[in-house]
Amino acid sequence: LPIYNVTIGDYSVLDYQTRITAHTHIGKNCIIGGGTLTAHSVIKDNVRIGVNCTIIATKKDFSSLTIGEGSIIHIASVVTDDVPAGYIYTRHEKMLRRMGK
Repeated sequence: LPIYNVTIGDYSVLDYQTRITAHTHIGKNCIIGGGTLTAHSVIKDNVRIGVNCTIIATKKDFSSLTIGEGSIIHIASVVTDDVPAGYIYTRHEKMLRRMGK
């Protein structure tokens, strides 16, 4: 199947069985764990995503979901809304501000 409108920035690492679908943009220096699924999302620079995460926009206005620069997404998290820059998103849908950010 063809992949439409996908960009991956320099020095990013996508682990095994990562699924990137249409309208996904991955910034520079990102690490995405194995088994992760992304769709209709913008992942800014220096983001770390754990294994087996699901990142899919479910916005009513059909806009992309954004993971802000320097954010961390915990293992097995399901993200359906924006994560601000410098935040940690836990698998229990909590967002924590990173120290020193």
